[in-house]
Amino acid sequence: MADHRAEAMVLKLWEQSRARALRWSATGEVDTFAVVLASYAVQVKRNEYPDGAGSTLALCDLAGDVIEEIDGDDISGLKVLDPASGKYLNGWSVLYQIWEIARRSALGVDRAMDAILAALSETEQLSLFADEDACDDEEEEEAWVDGDDEAE
Repeated sequence: MADHRAEAMVLKLWEQSRARALRWSATGEVDTFAVVLASYAVQVKRNEYPDGAGSTLALCDLAGDVIEEIDGDDISGLKVLDPASGKYLNGWSVLYQIWEIARRSALGVDRAMDAILAALSETEQLSLFADEDACDDEEEEEAWVDGDDEAE
């Protein structure tokens, strides 16, 4: 039986995660990320199942004890339109997207990519200047070989 509160909570987590409004952090467990809300921790983790991978949510109290777990079957009534793809997502897909966004947020993937892109852009600009200098050197060298003293 689907719990409508669980569906509503997962939907809000998905929406706010997509909006980058939640501060997900890494936990001590592999592929598990958490956000603290209203004196509870919500953990999202990646699991391997016989028929493929999936994500689950765990609600934890202040002591770190799991008080509830939610997987795609628990929110089977959830259907949401993904604005990026234009397709409807089921509960399993929504949980996976939450996990992927949490992973990227907690590990700083977007920040790392931005830094790398900026460094590559700087390198590209330096390379362009080096190419311009190389062209100037080639012109001077050609002028010198041709005996044109005014190239210097």
